[in-house]
Amino acid sequence: MFAMLRLLVLSFLFPSAVLHAAQEAPVQDPPAPVAAQEPQEHPMAREAREQRALMEVLLADKKTKLKSYVSKKARLRVHSDFKSSRGPKEALKATEEVLQAMLWGLGAHDASEEKTWLRDDHPMELYLIDDEELYFRIIDLLSEHSAIYRPYLQSCKQGTGFTLYPAQLSVYFHNVKVQAEARLDHSIAHNAAHLELHRRYGFTPLPIAEAIACAAEELALGEIWANWYRDGFVYAVSHDGWRGSDTQLALKKHGLDDYWAYPAKPYDDAMAHLGFAWAIYALEAEPQALHRLLRAIQTEYDAHPEQGGLYRISPEHLAELVDEAFGPELQARVRDYWKKVPKAPKISKLRS
Repeated sequence: MFAMLRLLVLSFLFPSAVLHAAQEAPVQDPPAPVAAQEPQEHPMAREAREQRALMEVLLADKKTKLKSYVSKKARLRVHSDFKSSRGPKEALKATEEVLQAMLWGLGAHDASEEKTWLRDDHPMELYLIDDEELYFRIIDLLSEHSAIYRPYLQSCKQGTGFTLYPAQLSVYFHNVKVQAEARLDHSIAHNAAHLELHRRYGFTPLPIAEAIACAAEELALGEIWANWYRDGFVYAVSHDGWRGSDTQLALKKHGLDDYWAYPAKPYDDAMAHLGFAWAIYALEAEPQALHRLLRAIQTEYDAHPEQGGLYRISPEHLAELVDEAFGPELQARVRDYWKKVPKAPKISKLRS
């Protein structure tokens, strides 16, 4: 206030001096505009983009004899080196039907609820491989450019394929040395159910994901052939008998808490039927509760980003999340639902 008054007095007595001082005062340049920073790419998104680019190079190599089959109904492509187009086309159709079952059970996909790094318009990429040499080449190609996935991928040389969730990529190798029997269409479609679950909700504990994938496979195709980690010969009756006495017996002998503690690897038939019973009930009778559970699980994984899909929710905490999503007496409701074997619903039209 005093400085302002002094300036007014000086300007009245010595106007030229004040004007001269004002003219010589340093002029400050306006602050430079801050350049907008490009959003950093999530490491998993970068890894997924690089993996897809590698597979595109492989597809362009005519020596692989890979042919592509594009779905007109869903965001997916099937690539296969099988000489006949029958198997790949059947796999494409089965996958479309399983994805329809997922849509029927889980509702329309709300992309606004996804993690930012998961938003991707790239189609699901499914590979159906017959030649062992090509299968090993795919593994070595991806392993060479990904130290994180290398141990996992190399271990898959002894199995029937692998699934890379962020890249929305699944490779199925028709390895008759490992599986005494298999259905190409079911195997690819089952893997697609896992990918679709991840696209919607991110990483999910294996027993939860496997139960839902089996339920979607049965809802769409009427049978279950493609349980993960189930090897050896299986009697044909077991494939179409999941809506039957074996599932009812598993519910009588075991509680759902047993299933939350089930690692799903190695495969256990009674536990698989128990998980199937819960997943069918959840998809058919309480889809909103299932949605709440999967969102809660996603929140758990989001809280541990440094571990990605390696994070493990304890069985006790998983049971708490289930109780919060479904409310009390879930086991009683599931058992009551299965007292009489539930008929398979029509999934061609979405529920309101």
